[in-house]
Amino acid sequence: MQDLSGFSVPKGFRGGNAIKVQLWWAVQATIFAWSPQVLYRW
Repeated sequence: MQDLSGFSVPKGFRGGNAIKVQLWWAVQATIFAWSPQVLYRW
């Protein structure tokens, strides 16, 4: 078992702008998904 009593998330680490999150999700779901496998290495 892990003792997580001392764990804390740094301020500002989470809770990003919802619009940015949705845009990034859309980019990942489209542009990266459509890219040729040759480009996966970079």
